[in-house]
Amino acid sequence: MPRFRFLDHPGLIPFAHRGNAAGNVENTLAAFQAVVDLGYRYVETDVRTTRDGKLVVFHDRTLERIAGVDREVGTLRYAELTDLAVPLLTDVLETFPDVRFNVDMKDWPSVDALAAVIEATTSIDRLCAASFSERRLRRIRRLAGPELCTSAGVAGVARFVLRWPGPIGGAAAVQVPASLARPSLVERARRLHLHHHVWTLNDRDSIVRAVRAGVDGIMTDEPLLLKDVLEALGRWVA
Repeated sequence: MPRFRFLDHPGLIPFAHRGNAAGNVENTLAAFQAVVDLGYRYVETDVRTTRDGKLVVFHDRTLERIAGVDREVGTLRYAELTDLAVPLLTDVLETFPDVRFNVDMKDWPSVDALAAVIEATTSIDRLCAASFSERRLRRIRRLAGPELCTSAGVAGVARFVLRWPGPIGGAAAVQVPASLARPSLVERARRLHLHHHVWTLNDRDSIVRAVRAGVDGIMTDEPLLLKDVLEALGRWVA
């Protein structure tokens, strides 16, 4: 396996997807604290960049689903988001120094902004950069350097699953939907020296199938359930 500090975990990696926990809004400091209190040390999250260049932890393009406001995050200044408990990535990294974050870059400005945050916070070992876009991934690899853990984008995952020729870039992991939690693909990832992570598993049966397939990481919106299942299987490692 590639030796990235981010992946240096003594067992299957449990990821709390967007820090989801009952009673808390996703991707907030409160949500992250709730899963940390459960024993999680890996969190999947998302970043976007505000109009004034602040890198915020937020998934959607607009505020509609979370706050009922039809405004795009990229058109707002950060001061307009503070009342909605939208945190800066720098604040998240400072608040949770022992947590590792799988960071999905949701827009183009977030690529350069993430590289700047990594340099300013010396957090390269705590982050794995992710995106559906291979172009964004190639840029963050150039900006942050080879020590940054990254996952494969859509094209890289397609090459991996369909066995198309060509490299998977500098990816250290393939992160795929539950339907691709197959032993044959896990074995292929091993041969290519890649971690195999699956998302987003929210029921007991799918979690058990993924564990039995041998995956290296599971992302979930149900962190308490995932912990319970892994503990029952003897696979929970905090």
